[in-house]
Amino acid sequence: MFKRLQTKIRKRHLQHVVSQIRSTPPLRMQEAPVVVLSMLCQRDIDNWLVAIKSLYARLRKGGVCILNDGSLSEDDLTLLRQHVPRLEVRHIRDVDTTDLPAGGTWERLITLIELSQDRYAIQLDADIAALGEIPEVLNSVAQQNSFALTNFQRPGIVTLAQAAAFTAASGWASSTHVQTLAECAFSQLLYASERNYTRSSSAFTGIPQGTAQRATIVEFHRDLHGMLGDKWLEWGSEQVTSNYLVANLPGAIELPCPKYANAMPHLALDDSVLLHFFGSVRYDNSRYADACRNIIASLG
Repeated sequence: MFKRLQTKIRKRHLQHVVSQIRSTPPLRMQEAPVVVLSMLCQRDIDNWLVAIKSLYARLRKGGVCILNDGSLSEDDLTLLRQHVPRLEVRHIRDVDTTDLPAGGTWERLITLIELSQDRYAIQLDADIAALGEIPEVLNSVAQQNSFALTNFQRPGIVTLAQAAAFTAASGWASSTHVQTLAECAFSQLLYASERNYTRSSSAFTGIPQGTAQRATIVEFHRDLHGMLGDKWLEWGSEQVTSNYLVANLPGAIELPCPKYANAMPHLALDDSVLLHFFGSVRYDNSRYADACRNIIASLG
């Protein structure tokens, strides 16, 4: 009971904090062959404005595209365009999901690959906060290398067979989550010893221009669906596929953790420059609210 009340209070406080982003100036955008993509829903508008403004303050160039999940109204889009000039807007209903699942952020991954054909494409979740300079990201964009956001508990960028062995030996091997089941099944793939994987988050990823192909994820989806059946269609399969895609692109790197991190409550994050406050983590303590407040103050 107390926990629920505490979370409710923190949600209200956070909403008050992030709403202040609407008083900050619009982005000053500079054209460049790089684009940031986010799939956006109405409830996350203010959070996303914090995320994109904090990232763009470090990226300093490129375009911005949102994938409307269907909840954004014309008034919402007007507000967003006031803050992000020349905003590119796509609608989830227009994404071609032929031979791929619909839902579970698959449309976002499909769109990211499409955008990457003529620009370096970065996927940004609405609950990301960029707090400092991001040289590893800027270098990846400049050198046309892929990147992924990782955790401490990971095998690194390894073959699919090695990833399967790592997960099978881990403390979460008994989990029935689709990511765990998929990773344990990697060893059955014909290309398990030839292709790579990174145990990362699709919340913040980078894809070099002209390197990612839709056929890559269609093949991977077909193979995993064949092994796991409809379990593969559950939430989380897109992240597994994103991890696979990014790990097999040129110059793939895992961003150093905790400099770039999923903001787990037990991590010391004093030196972090970019954090992902996923799910309920944003309400576990004041870290996310404090980060948003500092970002908003810096944008003044």
